[in-house]
Amino acid sequence: MVRTLIFIFVLLICLFTPERGEAERDSLNIEEAGYYEFTDLYPPFPENVEVRKLLKEIIFAPAVEAMRASQGVFVQKNFNNRVLFQVKRQNGAFYLLFTNEENYSFPLYSRGSYIIKRSLEDGSLLQIKIFLRNHPECFLRIFPRNDRSSMDVYLYGYPVYQNINLPISLQEITTSPFNLLKRMSKNSVDWSLIFSPEAEQYKEVRLMAEKIRGKLPELRDADDGAMNQNGEYVLIEDLSIQESGGFNCSGFAKWIVDGIYYLKNGRYLPIERLKDKNYSTRGHRWSERYEDSRDPYFGLDWTRNLSLSLLETESESKALIDPEVADVREVPFFDYIEDVGYPVENLKLILYLISKKEPGFFYLGSINGYFGENPGLHQHFHIVVLFPYFSSDGSFKVSVMERNMETDLNSLQKRYRGDFIHLVKIKADAEIILPETGKK
Repeated sequence: MVRTLIFIFVLLICLFTPERGEAERDSLNIEEAGYYEFTDLYPPFPENVEVRKLLKEIIFAPAVEAMRASQGVFVQKNFNNRVLFQVKRQNGAFYLLFTNEENYSFPLYSRGSYIIKRSLEDGSLLQIKIFLRNHPECFLRIFPRNDRSSMDVYLYGYPVYQNINLPISLQEITTSPFNLLKRMSKNSVDWSLIFSPEAEQYKEVRLMAEKIRGKLPELRDADDGAMNQNGEYVLIEDLSIQESGGFNCSGFAKWIVDGIYYLKNGRYLPIERLKDKNYSTRGHRWSERYEDSRDPYFGLDWTRNLSLSLLETESESKALIDPEVADVREVPFFDYIEDVGYPVENLKLILYLISKKEPGFFYLGSINGYFGENPGLHQHFHIVVLFPYFSSDGSFKVSVMERNMETDLNSLQKRYRGDFIHLVKIKADAEIILPETGKK
């Protein structure tokens, strides 16, 4: 009964506290500690610092008392959002959860949600976990380090920053605004990579994907199938007319790029040009003997030549363009492997990072890895088309299209676990005019 009355009292304080003045707003930070000048009240996602400060006595209460605290939903005044508070016990610890509302619910991993972990044995603070995006694998963890703290930052399960020193105790962080963490770590963490840009920058990518998606039911599958410059279905190997009238993964990627090429040139790409082997930019003496029998770099050459064909028509200069000019070679936190690219398992984070740095592009990906028998070779054996963009609610999305259908990143990463993907970028264009699919 007493606990219930205390909770109701705290809730009423939260709901009916008068509007704060500017001086009182500033007290939400720990400016008196001299760590930064408070000039930016609003963080990059819904804050819950008011509720954390309001429930400070519960956060630091003895373990037995803290675990008895009742859950409840609090409405914040200055940040105009609702926060669910609850306590959970698990594996020798208990957790104080401050979960922000997203779309009328309180998912545990919603942006800006705090999870404060304490020891069951002695009640000490063990860790603070803060979710950065509406995704369970995008978060930061903060640990105590003597009278200071240490922070790790994860994006899509990958530790992009580790052991970032914070000149503040874990206890102080529990009731401080998130912007304090940003300001204290601004020389160590590129926060512009973490939070969402304007969705409008990705409109062309999204609309282009939608237009292609609408045409997918019309497409048929055919081994070695593509469309030539006359709109006829042919076999890539010898350019003979097909019977089935469909695409393989290479022909499907060409069909998409043809939609942009036609928009700019009024015709489709000739297949012969796309089959050119760029000997000067890839390969080695061990692969030369298999160029004719296995064509181990076909996917790499094909994707590079597709982008190169577009660049050549746009260039006013007659000088030769480097076939590697559209390669994705610089990604924060990752090293590019020459003519191989990046691990498929990290593809979501890689697409996220390059989309943040350079909005408005879609990507041709050449999947490569150990392939075949007698002998087994490192070979480029599959092509995918990737459309990464940010939606209006800040969510990061990737439309994956391959061989006449739309799949998803989870499927791609499961099928090609342990393999690599080489990426080539192409500027998206929502005015794309896709080739008609009825002609054979």
